[in-house]
Amino acid sequence: GCFQNLNNTDVSGNPRKDNKARANVAIGQSAIRDASSAFTTVAVGYEALHKAKQLLANNTAIGHLAGGTIITEQEISNNTFLGAGTGFNNDSNAYSNSTAVGYLAKIDASNQIVLGRPEDYVYAPNDVHIGDMLKMRRATNGDVISIRNGANSSQYCIGILASTTYFTSGQYFDFVYRSAPTAGDAFTDSQIYNLRIDVGNASN
Repeated sequence: GCFQNLNNTDVSGNPRKDNKARANVAIGQSAIRDASSAFTTVAVGYEALHKAKQLLANNTAIGHLAGGTIITEQEISNNTFLGAGTGFNNDSNAYSNSTAVGYLAKIDASNQIVLGRPEDYVYAPNDVHIGDMLKMRRATNGDVISIRNGANSSQYCIGILASTTYFTSGQYFDFVYRSAPTAGDAFTDSQIYNLRIDVGNASN
């Protein structure tokens, strides 16, 4: 059955001062079965979210075993599992604010969106824009990938036009070997330039 262990206790088994065992929906055998606390959480499907202990709050799982293998006793919140077998890459870990979409898609960090399995690929029939930083566009006269530098709004393009691959930039392209990249993978003074191509002031 559902909600078999709801008793409003925290990870240490102590009663919570506020009621975190309410406002939930469970549809399907053993959905939200083992949670001692669950708040504003929805589980639809056989054994959806049935082993997680602390569902706080706003978790949504739809599909057979969606979030169903997660066994962490730590609090998880604001996660979305859409598809059979979606969950965490390590069932003992605790992640929050993440989304897994598609059969067996696995979250491996907080604040993350995962589409499908490693062996799957994402197909977009039309343009793809990622904020203002990256744009991939299909057009009748050629395909273009545009990369924009947010610091100075410079735009760099890689495209195919009439079977010819081209690059455009306001200044130059660097092909470099970085001997000591920083943790954020940014260029440092220790970089070594292997090749610099000066393209002048070509238009985009």
